[in-house]
Amino acid sequence: MEGLIQAVLDLPKEKQNQPPNAKCFSPSGVLEHMALVEVIYPPMVSSTGSWRRAGFIYGRVLERMRSAKKIGTMGSMTPRAELPPEETAAKWRKARADIEAKLQTTPDAVLRHPLFGTMTEDQLWDLLDAHTHYHLVNLNG
Repeated sequence: MEGLIQAVLDLPKEKQNQPPNAKCFSPSGVLEHMALVEVIYPPMVSSTGSWRRAGFIYGRVLERMRSAKKIGTMGSMTPRAELPPEETAAKWRKARADIEAKLQTTPDAVLRHPLFGTMTEDQLWDLLDAHTHYHLVNLNG
């Protein structure tokens, strides 16, 4: 997380809000995207229960992110404004802190994702790490 934030902050100011090409988010937009994605996770955390396990779709998405192959983004996860990277980084840090707090206060926590199925805490962290890696590798298009 902090590596991606620092990579954006280290860019010249004029590059921080400039997409590297028409198919990519700007570097600051990447940070906003990460916050938009991660803010949805805390409400999905619950105590262990019966539900389908994370499966094929989770595995394929994780594989593509780890290999940094381009993947599409849902419209609701698309950055809405070109905000300063310090502001988008703060939003992402808050979203991540909310995930950590929810996991710490939920006994036998699992994340019930509507597409991926029930994810363990380790699977969630693997997904978040892979997502961060994906955007760090693709930061410049």
